[in-house]
Amino acid sequence: MNYKQYIYDFDEIEKQLGEQLLPGKVKFEGQDKLKFVTFCFEGFRGNKSSVFIEFSEKYKENPLSPEKKQKIYDIISGKINKQKEDDLSIILFSIQLLMYYLTQEIHTEKEEIKVIINDLPEYVKLSKECKEFFESDDLSIKVEDLIGLYNFFESLCFTPIINNLQEQYKKNIDEEVKKEIKKLFDEKKFKLINKKTLLATACRKFISRYLVSTRNDTDINENDNLSVHLTRQEIWPKEIFDIKGNDEILDNDLNNFKNLEVIKNGNKIKEKLIVGQCYELYQLLGGDDKEELKGINVKKINLKENIDNGDENEDHRKFRIRRRYN
Repeated sequence: MNYKQYIYDFDEIEKQLGEQLLPGKVKFEGQDKLKFVTFCFEGFRGNKSSVFIEFSEKYKENPLSPEKKQKIYDIISGKINKQKEDDLSIILFSIQLLMYYLTQEIHTEKEEIKVIINDLPEYVKLSKECKEFFESDDLSIKVEDLIGLYNFFESLCFTPIINNLQEQYKKNIDEEVKKEIKKLFDEKKFKLINKKTLLATACRKFISRYLVSTRNDTDINENDNLSVHLTRQEIWPKEIFDIKGNDEILDNDLNNFKNLEVIKNGNKIKEKLIVGQCYELYQLLGGDDKEELKGINVKKINLKENIDNGDENEDHRKFRIRRRYN
């Protein structure tokens, strides 16, 4: 009856509420010390990621011309020859961060990235390699070029990306199932996916953006139906969906992988491709490693293929294990 007689332990209340409301959260000392953090290959992973979609909805995309690709390739190949510690993947991670930042701010498609970088707030920490790349002489990269640039770098970095792919996403495809997949293309069962490299590119982007992790926990179950996840529009060429109805056609094409009829032990059974077989499917299709390099004079360089190599320096190691919280 007399509330003044009650004594409340506010510290204990705060502790109990914190255990319920704040698992996995990070406490910052203040806004002045708040900084962006990234972590390799994991910035866009999982079902919760929407950075590419939000960026595409906010900015128009301008595909890189062969001339611009050649200029970019010449710049990065020169850097790799001169400084072995430079790694394309470090630039790739910074582009991820830059794209996320641009989804939160107001800019235009025609703005130069080098100008935006010069005006970045202190808490957006881009790598030294990334800043040097965008500041290269005679290189003009605008906001509208950023997705094309990311696609280009992502393709060149696919080997170190796969080095960080967990084993549950490297499951084999049965030989009989492989035959049925090849038959789908031979018998022209697809209306939209008429090129193997088109599907291979979608598989590569799905792997790179949603499956790769150096952690053991995963956001996408390896036993999920692969065709469902391959319907993500951001892993396909944007011009496909400029035509009304193509999204439904793509869904129908991918449905072919839900019901693959194969004969085992004399019995006809239905098989489906799962997420864990995506990389095997990519290899079965012949990959797409030459697709982004069409029309480019390719030099014989040794693109660095290490993320977890034994001779990486301490700064690189620390960078690799950082997390991004948003």
